[in-house]
Amino acid sequence: MVTKDKQMNEDFVETFISECIDNGITNMGDICNLALEKRNELDKKIEEIQALKIQREKLQDVLRSLNHDESKGRGRRSKQPIVNIIDDENDPTYTNLLCDICDIIDKSHGPMTPREVITQIGYSNDDPSPVYMAIKWLASRGILSRNSFDRTIERGENWGDRPHQQQAV
Repeated sequence: MVTKDKQMNEDFVETFISECIDNGITNMGDICNLALEKRNELDKKIEEIQALKIQREKLQDVLRSLNHDESKGRGRRSKQPIVNIIDDENDPTYTNLLCDICDIIDKSHGPMTPREVITQIGYSNDDPSPVYMAIKWLASRGILSRNSFDRTIERGENWGDRPHQQQAV
């Protein structure tokens, strides 16, 4: 039984040899040399494409580090615009969320992923975007720092400026 891939390969080989013969290349050595030449040309093109892919990833890193919208990935955004949940920095709900995140980071033994933070907070809502937005808010102020390699978070250079729980009077 011949598989589809094997049949396609046999068809390609047959077509390639037929084209060589049609172009006056009938010696088996010459056909092999032409196949090697074409393969080497393709290898060079593949190397060029690989280099372009690496350059593209580096440019993507630039966009991510500058928080550009285009770096977020296509098709992942919801149709609703993202609303900044930290409209009022003095709102106790947001302050508590920010403080909870900072407490978790403070007690951690190293960098954490946002998902680990969400799990530790025990965020029961189906939509974890408020936690992600709070992390983004903290990172934008240097309170948290994101590792550009694995996107983990840890204390930032402005860690001392983090929000603290309000003491009841």
